[in-house]
Amino acid sequence: MRYTISLRELRQQLGLSQSELANLVNVSVMHINHIENGRRLPSLFIAFKLARVLSELSGQKIYIEDLFQVDDNTEEG
Repeated sequence: MRYTISLRELRQQLGLSQSELANLVNVSVMHINHIENGRRLPSLFIAFKLARVLSELSGQKIYIEDLFQVDDNTEEG
């Protein structure tokens, strides 16, 4: 199972750098980079923080499901 990420697209639409988003969510730039590149899944706490920050900045409600979608058509491993 893999997941697809809309985080990068949303961040870029808002004109934020990885560094700016990392500061707003209080994580490292490397952590944001790893999440965006699919090398790491965020904790539930960080996923909620990302959704909240992006909601506030965009003026629209953004849910965790908008940022991370599971692709059930691929095998784990």
